[in-house]
Amino acid sequence: MISAVPGADHTHEPNNTRNIAIGSSALPVNTGIDNLAIGANAMQDNTTGAGNIAIGSFSLRRGTTTTGNVAIGQAALESTTGSRNTAVGYLAGLLNTSGADNVAIGAFALDANTIGVFNAAVGSNALGAVLGLEAVTRTHGRSRLAALLALGGLTVLGELTSLG
Repeated sequence: MISAVPGADHTHEPNNTRNIAIGSSALPVNTGIDNLAIGANAMQDNTTGAGNIAIGSFSLRRGTTTTGNVAIGQAALESTTGSRNTAVGYLAGLLNTSGADNVAIGAFALDANTIGVFNAAVGSNALGAVLGLEAVTRTHGRSRLAALLALGGLTVLGELTSLG
């Protein structure tokens, strides 16, 4: 592992190869391979995950065994334990936990998704906190009807796509 942070050299770990960590607490406990973490606390909890790219403070912070994720932007995919997600933008994919195969491009894009899979969100706030059953239960009258129809239409489509 290459580490540009004093005191963060983890080359003594036997399985730790081809990883790059730059930033305070970036990739501190990883034994996986082929990871890139740039930024304070980037990939902080990653233990055995492989093939991840995290650029930005707190990006991919909570994923312990995730693979194949790309997170670019502050706190992008911070909570994810899912794999094969791509998030580019400030807080993009922020609350994604076990969701996999998602694409979020833009500030706050897909930020409220937790377990959804095969979502594509492009644009600021695309498929963000505005969408979802919780958002529907908080609305009334015509707004609630419109939200239910929109949510139902997206469910019929199967794969969610939003261009913000």
